[in-house]
Amino acid sequence: MKDDPWWFADPHRAAYTRQGLLGPTVPTFWTSNPAYAQVQNEHVWQTAWAEIIQDKATPQAAAEKAFKRVEEIFSKYPIAQT
Repeated sequence: MKDDPWWFADPHRAAYTRQGLLGPTVPTFWTSNPAYAQVQNEHVWQTAWAEIIQDKATPQAAAEKAFKRVEEIFSKYPIAQT
């Protein structure tokens, strides 16, 4: 990649290359939180958006359903107080 001019010919691709391949990487915060990882893997919020768009659910109803699912997931991973 460093020797291939294609990666830097387009300014958008060059920025992405510098940021994603040459810059420092930081793991996303859900890699350390199994509950939030499950929320991400189940696409809880994206499902809510789809319900609004496709099923004509109200934003309030979709958000309440999503929050309920998030609460269910997080309840499986209690944080012990020390």
